[in-house]
Amino acid sequence: MNHPPIVPTEDWPAALNTWRLAGDLEELARALAAGPALPVVAPARRVRRAQGPVSTVDTPVAELLFQPEDATPFSTDVATLKPWSQALACLQSATKCWLSTVRPDGHPHAAPVLPVLVDGVPCVASRPNTRKSRNLARNPHSVIMVGNEDLDLVVKGEARQVSGDTMLRRVAAAFEKKYSWSFDIRDGRVYDDSLPGSPQYAFYQICPVQAFGYGADGMTATRWRFDRAAGRR
Repeated sequence: MNHPPIVPTEDWPAALNTWRLAGDLEELARALAAGPALPVVAPARRVRRAQGPVSTVDTPVAELLFQPEDATPFSTDVATLKPWSQALACLQSATKCWLSTVRPDGHPHAAPVLPVLVDGVPCVASRPNTRKSRNLARNPHSVIMVGNEDLDLVVKGEARQVSGDTMLRRVAAAFEKKYSWSFDIRDGRVYDDSLPGSPQYAFYQICPVQAFGYGADGMTATRWRFDRAAGRR
């Protein structure tokens, strides 16, 4: 199905909430991947992909997603704000999450991935020739979605391919510890020697730019804003 470009408006938070409540996850993922400052346009322009060691991120600013003047059913009590540590716990405990990337034509692509945390940054593994890896090679804008009994979490970020033997081994160790999934690092490349042909993999960190947390009660929402420069250290 062909979708029109997403055009940010002053009612952007309300539009996101409408898609979420309607269960339109494709539209929500597409909107979040685009972001208010990044309309989805076809064809997509190739975006330079950053590579380097695993980054760390500072504790983000937590704020209410909605204010009293928004006239929404969501709570506007600052006491309902959730700490970022709760979001990290959600990611750490998740055995699977959804990664949404942007196709070359601007449409979304979503796939289940196994997340690990390294220095508080979510990391995923993918074969270089998969659709999600090819999408990230063109455009690093991506969204991770995961939930547990306490929190539904959406993390909007920019993907970076991890490089350097030391950092690659740290990410590999995180996969081994969490999933007993063993990777071998040779000459700066990642391989799964347990599979026939020892296929090559790549590690990506999804460096958070903005995140949204929705409480299990369906009536509380927290937005976290990150220092973009901190994710590129």
